[in-house]
Amino acid sequence: MNTIWRAFNLQPLLPLRPGRPERRTHDYYRHGTSSLIAALTVRTGVVIRACHRRHRHQEFIRFRGAIDEAVKATGPDGTAVHIVRDSYATHWTPAVQRWPGRRPEHHLPFTPTSASWLNQVERVFADLTQKQRRRGVFTSVAAPERAAIACIDARNENARPFAWTADASTILGRVARNRATIPKSGHYPWGWWGRRGSGLPGRRRQGGPTVTDSNPNDPHPSRVLRRSLVRKGAKFDFEVVTIDAGNGHTLEREIVRHPGAVVVLPILEAAGQPPRVVLIRNDRVSVERRLWELPAGTRESGEDPGRTAARELEEETGYSAATLEPLGRFYTSPGLSDERMWAFVARGLTPVGQRLGPDERLSVHPTPVSAVLRMIDRAGEVGEDDGRIEDGKSMVVLLWAARRGLLTLRPTSDRTGGP
Repeated sequence: MNTIWRAFNLQPLLPLRPGRPERRTHDYYRHGTSSLIAALTVRTGVVIRACHRRHRHQEFIRFRGAIDEAVKATGPDGTAVHIVRDSYATHWTPAVQRWPGRRPEHHLPFTPTSASWLNQVERVFADLTQKQRRRGVFTSVAAPERAAIACIDARNENARPFAWTADASTILGRVARNRATIPKSGHYPWGWWGRRGSGLPGRRRQGGPTVTDSNPNDPHPSRVLRRSLVRKGAKFDFEVVTIDAGNGHTLEREIVRHPGAVVVLPILEAAGQPPRVVLIRNDRVSVERRLWELPAGTRESGEDPGRTAARELEEETGYSAATLEPLGRFYTSPGLSDERMWAFVARGLTPVGQRLGPDERLSVHPTPVSAVLRMIDRAGEVGEDDGRIEDGKSMVVLLWAARRGLLTLRPTSDRTGGP
C-alpha cells in the first residue's frame, strides 16, 4: 500500500492553548512529490517501508522484493503470504498480475472499491499524516522521506498489531441495517452503469426515455417562512407551515410530522403447499371498520427500520422471521404528512406467539397468494367490504412484490430457484 507526500507547511503549527485552537498557515509550498510504499505485517505490527520518487508498477514490484526478504527472515520456505491491496491502477498492471505465477505462495487479494479502510496499513498512513506530515515543516522532498522512515523505524521498535474494536458480524450487521433504509441498495456488478435496462436513476431504461432523479424544468420548491407547532402528540406532531408561494403570496399548510413506519410482507412457506401471506384484520377507529392489512407499525425515535419490522411482525402476527429483505420505501400521503414507510419481505417464519398491546384488536389470517390478489381486485367493489383489501400501504407492497416475482402461486417443493 502507498501514500504520496506532496504539500508542506511554510511555518510550524501553533499549538493548542487555553481558549485557542491549533493554528496553521493558509498557504504551503510544493517541493515535489514522493511515494511512501509500506506494508504492515498484521500478525506482528511491523511495517516494511520504502520511499520512491516515482509511482509506477516497477517501484511496486521492487518493493515486493523487500517483502520477500522480510518473509524469508521470519518464516520457513513456502510460507503463504497474503498481500492485501487497494484498487489503485499500479496494482492491476500485467507485470504485477504475473507475480503469483513466479511466487505461488503469494496471494493478492484486493479490498473492495471505496473500502480501503479495511486494510490496516491505512491506519499507519493516517498516523503519519495526522501526527507528522501536517505538523512538520520541510524544505525539500528528502526531508519528509527521512522523517517518515525515522517515524516508522521508531514505531517498529515497539511494534504491536492493531486490534479491531468490532468483529465482522458487527460491521456487516451495521451495513445491513443501513441498506434497509436505502431503496434499491445492494451490491451492483462492476460496470453496472454501462448496462442497458438497469433501471437505475440517471440511466436509460431499455425501450424508454432517460430516467433522472429530478426534472430541470420543475420550479424551485416553496420556501418555508415559518413553522408553528399546534400540538405535540404522543407519537405525532401537528404543525402549520407558512410558505412563500412566489409573486408576493404566502400559503399555510397543515402537516402531520411522523417518525416513519414499516410494513412487512410475511410469506409463510411449507413443503408441498402453496405459499401463504400472513394478513391481519385490524380494528381501525378512524374509519370505524376492521380492515385487512399487512402487519405494520411506527418507528421509535431513531430506531433502525429493520428492528422495527422484526418487532412489529412478532407483536402483531406472532411470527419471527429468519430473514427480512428490504423491499423499498415510499411516502404514504405527502400532501398531509411527511410519513415514510419502509417495506420488508419476511421469510422463514417461526411461530413465537403474539404480543399485542392493551389497545390493539386484531386477528391473524394466513391467506393463499391467489386469494390475496383477488382481495385487492375487489377493492373497487361497492357494498359489503368483507374480503377486500382497501388499505393503501398493503396494496402497494403486495403489488410491488408480485411485480418483482416475490409472490408465487406454486408449492414450495415445485420451485426451481429463488423468488
